[in-house]
Amino acid sequence: MAAQGMVRSCRLTGGHYAHGSFPHVVHLYLHVPQRLEKRVLAVLFRMLPDALRWFGEMLTEFSVHTEAVLRAAGRFSEVLQAFEQKWLNVGVTLLNNGLPNEAGEVFSRWYQFVRESELEHRKQYKKGTVLWWIGQSRRALRRDDESKNWFLLAMLEDVRINQATWHTLPARDSLVKGLQIAAAVVDELGREAAALCESRPWSPTEPESVWLALKPHKRRFTRAPIPFLKGLAAQMMTSLSLPGATRVETGDSLERLVTYLFATEQGFEVVGPSRAPDAQHDILIRNNHHDAAVSGLGDYLLVECKNWSTKNSRAGNS
Repeated sequence: MAAQGMVRSCRLTGGHYAHGSFPHVVHLYLHVPQRLEKRVLAVLFRMLPDALRWFGEMLTEFSVHTEAVLRAAGRFSEVLQAFEQKWLNVGVTLLNNGLPNEAGEVFSRWYQFVRESELEHRKQYKKGTVLWWIGQSRRALRRDDESKNWFLLAMLEDVRINQATWHTLPARDSLVKGLQIAAAVVDELGREAAALCESRPWSPTEPESVWLALKPHKRRFTRAPIPFLKGLAAQMMTSLSLPGATRVETGDSLERLVTYLFATEQGFEVVGPSRAPDAQHDILIRNNHHDAAVSGLGDYLLVECKNWSTKNSRAGNS
């Protein structure tokens, strides 16, 4: 065993730390076999003040080391499964210690990591568990409207994984029994999601793209935004220039991208398209934005998505 006070360094981040220090325990936790995880986790949380003091750096180490193993091993699902438990154990322990903000950050960072990995590798990974835990952390903060969205995303992920069992899993129960959403509303969304998943193969834009297709805002389900993921927005942007795509497909991709950007902004609720006897608009937005200049534009915003190569004139039919 190395002597106390011996200086070590992380070959990935370049940081230096002393043997027996909090960063040393973090590194041990990240690489010990599963049978030793609980023992090292207990040591990690005996250093709780250090964990909170170096919280951001700890999550950086988690991300960097997970990414390094994923790239070196090349076994997508196996590596993510191994590291997911390490991430979730930390988040759950924080939540059980009355630290829902920090727990939510751990869960959210893991979800972002998984989503970026899916988008890069174009491989599917089961995300229902981490989405459910994010919902739990929001409930602990009494941010129920946000937790509805996370539980719904978890349920949509459950639908994609197994269309026969989604209604028996925790996400659906959390919505119906925990947050008192009408079972008929939740189950209608689940059935529509199942039909959507049956009609098309899995996409790395899910479950957010399924959420967008169902538009739960329109059903008064939740007014909270869904999370913004840079990689997901970039993926949607890339789909605008796919070779061989028809004009209709490109137009649908543009509408999906714009809908996503509005749906991730606090104060905007995507409830459309809008149809009237004499007009139709691609996206209808309920406007309750916190910025006075934006909220002053009116209670509703009508958005037209034009896939044109030339500048769109302000004049035209309205």
